[in-house]
Amino acid sequence: MRAVALVFWLLAVVGASAHQNSIAYLFLDQTNSRLNAHWEIPVHDLELSVGLDANKDGEVTWAEIREHTAIIRDYAMKRIVLRSESNSIPIAFTHLEMKIRPAGAMVVLFCQAQIPSRTPVTLEYNFGFDEDSGHQCILSFQDRTAVLTKDRRNFELVEAATEQSFTSFVRVGVFHIFEGIDHICFLLAFMLPAVWQRTERGWEAVGSLRAAFISITKIVTAFTVAHSITLAIAALRILVLPSAFVESAIAFSVVVAALNLASFALC
Repeated sequence: MRAVALVFWLLAVVGASAHQNSIAYLFLDQTNSRLNAHWEIPVHDLELSVGLDANKDGEVTWAEIREHTAIIRDYAMKRIVLRSESNSIPIAFTHLEMKIRPAGAMVVLFCQAQIPSRTPVTLEYNFGFDEDSGHQCILSFQDRTAVLTKDRRNFELVEAATEQSFTSFVRVGVFHIFEGIDHICFLLAFMLPAVWQRTERGWEAVGSLRAAFISITKIVTAFTVAHSITLAIAALRILVLPSAFVESAIAFSVVVAALNLASFALC
């Protein structure tokens, strides 16, 4: 037990960092047969893909983005496709802007397309997966929202049941828990002591599987509820904090959990 605690403590001290997958946003609005879209792509993603930092000073400026407009357009627009049955629908790029989100700077591409009426139209999304297999695109169409991932790249521009969008978020949320090393370390740091109890002879394993299961269930449930609350606060923009502060706080919480585990093991 002490050896395991020491390993987690060392891991937290050596590499205390929270994970952050790449996230883009695609907003679609249909008026009659015209589809308007604006697509927000992290500047960091485009820097990795096409290289925007011309002077290699470690910062991408608005001037450098404007200089690379044609390159950004050609690269990005090839990775989003509209299809009606077996026919490809042309997407016209209009202009781009720059936007600052709490997670960082975004390049916003504006485009339009003429789509046929009364014919199913499918959007295929292929951006970002080569550089980051965990890349996600939050897509909004009319009153629907979906999450596009490497394993789910298509979206039907038709009316759908609300349950489909809800299911997509649940699926992404489950994988989000297991993809983040900070989540796993944080939970294990609290779950390991949960199966032990303090007695007159020192720390001993709990007396039954039932007691251990109840203790672990309480911890996992509390973590899930707390994480859901913070995600809801951020998504609804009730409280917006600088990403650098949030990421540092998450990493610090992992360190504190590891220290607590180490102190428990040394008692």
